[in-house]
Amino acid sequence: MQREVQRYGVPLEQPVRVELGPELDEQPPRMAATPNMLDVMWWSLKMRWWVGDVTDGKEPIEPDVRIFVRYHNPDDFLLLEDSVGVRKGMYGIVNAYASRQYRGSNNVILAHEFLHTIGASDKYDPASRQPLDPIGLGEPGRVPRDPQRYAEIMGGRIAVSRTAATVPESLQQVLIGPETALEIKLIDSLEAWR
Repeated sequence: MQREVQRYGVPLEQPVRVELGPELDEQPPRMAATPNMLDVMWWSLKMRWWVGDVTDGKEPIEPDVRIFVRYHNPDDFLLLEDSVGVRKGMYGIVNAYASRQYRGSNNVILAHEFLHTIGASDKYDPASRQPLDPIGLGEPGRVPRDPQRYAEIMGGRIAVSRTAATVPESLQQVLIGPETALEIKLIDSLEAWR
């Protein structure tokens, strides 16, 4: 965040402060496997109650955003559930692998979900997971277009072709694109940035 805030010329010395909360034994409510609108609304209500129940009064400071990380054994070869960041309620749940090998990609997912809580929207096709062109690309004006060197954080992946993309290995491989910068209020307009 510090690097990207500086890149956009925003005079913030410390744009984000991260404090680790206590370890929790309790799991958050689960979403239905194929949720309908009512399932999503019910889950959202249960999540808000759960977040308040497991955190209120248990932290030395009152955080603006709460991100919960559920670590999974990478040797189990699990396909992890999607992580989620919710603006209304300012919380996120990240499913991550418990291994130093995945530290960088876990941090990318954490940053992605954090940005959802402060207003950023996804910039990838939900069916293919391919970054949207141009707003989901780290370098939309690159010639030739592919392969990209960076991912747009909300695009989620580095486009290597029009049909293939890779997961960034660290935050060094991601950028905040202008559309995301506008959504999270780093800039006032796209025209001013371009």
